Amino acid sequence: MNELTSPKVQDIPALVISGVCSRWRDLSKAHPCLWSRIRLHFQSTTRHLPTDALMNTFIDSSQQCPLTLELPARTLGELETHQQHLCDVLGSQKPRWKQVKIGHRAAFQVVIAQGPSHFPILEQLLIPALQASLPTDIRKFQQVPSLKVLSVGRLPLQSMPNFMWNQLTHLSLAQFHGGIKSIFERCPELKDLFFRQPSSHDSVHSSTPPLIAPVVESLSLRLSQPPTFPPNITNVVFESLRCPSLTSLLIEATEGYRCTWPRNEVNEFISHSSCHLTTLFIEFVPLSDTNLIDLLHLLPSLLHLTLDDSKIRGPESPITSHLIQSLHAFRRTGSNMISPALVRRLHSLSLTSSGSNTDTTFDRDFVDMVLSRWRPDVYASGYGLDTSGSTDSEGGTACLRSVVMRFTNRNVDLEMYRQLEHLEKEGMRVVVVGQSL
Repeated sequence: MNELTSPKVQDIPALVISGVCSRWRDLSKAHPCLWSRIRLHFQSTTRHLPTDALMNTFIDSSQQCPLTLELPARTLGELETHQQHLCDVLGSQKPRWKQVKIGHRAAFQVVIAQGPSHFPILEQLLIPALQASLPTDIRKFQQVPSLKVLSVGRLPLQSMPNFMWNQLTHLSLAQFHGGIKSIFERCPELKDLFFRQPSSHDSVHSSTPPLIAPVVESLSLRLSQPPTFPPNITNVVFESLRCPSLTSLLIEATEGYRCTWPRNEVNEFISHSSCHLTTLFIEFVPLSDTNLIDLLHLLPSLLHLTLDDSKIRGPESPITSHLIQSLHAFRRTGSNMISPALVRRLHSLSLTSSGSNTDTTFDRDFVDMVLSRWRPDVYASGYGLDTSGSTDSEGGTACLRSVVMRFTNRNVDLEMYRQLEHLEKEGMRVVVVGQSL
C-alpha cells in the first residue's frame, strides 16, 4: 500500500520506485497498478505534507486501474478541511473502487457523500467498526453487482431488502436482528463466515433446530468479554449451525476473555456437521488440555493446528505436557499398550506458550513427540515398537513437516532442543524461540 499521509517516503513504494532514475520512472508510469493502492492514515497527517499533490499524482498515474483504498483510524474524531478534501477526491472515484476498507466514521461519511453511488467493480467492502452510521449510509451501496466480501458492524437485513445479499460469499459482522437463520435466508452462498462478539443482549440468538449451511468452508469467531454479558457468540453459533463442508475453524479472543469453553456445543457441532476439518486455530481462549484433546479426537482429518495462550489470564491453558503426550505418534496407555495417534494426518503444529517456569518434563515430551512424528516407522523400530500401519500411505501417522514452539516468558533450553537440529537438515521446518529472541 502507498500511505500518502506518511512523512516517510519508504511508506510510498510507488514513489520509491519512480525516484530511482528516469528509466524506472517511465516503467512505473507504464504500470498504473503500482499507483492504485492508496492508504490515508489521518493520525499521521500534518499540514505540511503535500498530500493534495500526491493524491492527484496517484489518481492520474493509476489511470483507469481499479482502486484499493484503506482509511484506518484509531479515533473517530471530525476531519479537518484538508483531510475532507482528500476524501472528496476518493469519493469522486467510486466507479473505480475495487477493494475498500474504512475504519474512520467521518471519512466514510465524506467519501460516500461525494460522487455517484454506482460501484460496478466493487468486490470488497470492509467497514467493520461503523455501526452508528448503518443502515443509513450503507443504503448507498445498492448498486454493487460484483460485491463478494462484506464486513460490517451491524447487518441491516430488514432495512435493505433490495441489497444483493445472495451474491455474498464472505461475511463478517457483530450485530444483526433475528437469528442466524435470517442470515442464510438472505445470503445462501456464504463460504466464509466471521462473527464478532456483540455488545448488546438482543443482538443475536440461537436458531432451533440447527441450520444446515452446506457451502460454508471457513468459520471464524472473535470473542471479547462484554461488560453486560450478552449471550456468548460461541454458544449461539455452535448451537445454530451445521457445516458439512467446513475445512477451517478459527477462534480468537481479546485479552481478558474468561468465558467458559462450550465443550458440549463445540463437540456436537463438529460431530453433527460430519465435516473434514483441516485447519484449527485457537488464540487467547481459556481452554483446558482435556477439552482440547476431546475435540482433537473428533478431527482425524486435521492437517494444521495452531494454539496461542500468551494473553490468557489465569492458569487454564491447553498447552501442557498432557497435550504434548497425546500428540505422540505412539501413545502408551499401559505398560505394553500402544494406542492410535491423535490427529494422525497432522502436517504443521504451531504453539505459543506463556508459561514462565522452565519445565524439563514439557521440553522432553515435546522433543520426543516431534521426533516420533517425523519418521514414525524409524522411531518405532528404534524403540522396538510394532511398525505395522505406521506410514501415511497405510493410513497410519503422517510425517510432521513444520513445528513452531514459541515461549513468551522463558528462555529455551538449547541443550534439550538440540536433538531437533538434524530434522531441519532432513527437511522439517523447526522453529523454537524464547523470550530473548
